[in-house]
Amino acid sequence: MITQLESAKSRMQRFGDEMDARIQQQMQQQIECQVLHYARHPERIEERLRQLDQEWDLGRRFQANAAGIILGSLILGRAFRLLRPLPYIASGFLLMHAVRGWAPPVLALRRLGTRTRDEIEKERSALRALRGDFGEMPADMQLDQKVERALQVAGLPTG
Repeated sequence: MITQLESAKSRMQRFGDEMDARIQQQMQQQIECQVLHYARHPERIEERLRQLDQEWDLGRRFQANAAGIILGSLILGRAFRLLRPLPYIASGFLLMHAVRGWAPPVLALRRLGTRTRDEIEKERSALRALRGDFGEMPADMQLDQKVERALQVAGLPTG
């Protein structure tokens, strides 16, 4: 019985890891597309940086959603018995996330496009590199070279 639970747990973890790898690749492609777009439109970089300042990262969104579910189900659970287990479930997911760094709702938030703080910061660094915060880009540099250099500064693999 314990072996079955352990194998189910490892299968679920592998699935989460595989899904996370695919999502990370999609997020990196999204960053590359954003950097390319703003390399073509450098006058819009400031606006994008302000948007990134307002973007909620995965941890913040997960905690806010869990808190909302707990609070809402505590209030509504007095009238609707089916909602009474939700605070325990949401609290368990919060604890799981704190201890293991992962919980099933995290995967759902990732699928919905929520980015990690690191992903947001990498896009910010790449845009700042395009803007010239880390040294001016030569005026004669090709667009694709500017994008590649900005991605390198941000610590993203190029290819």
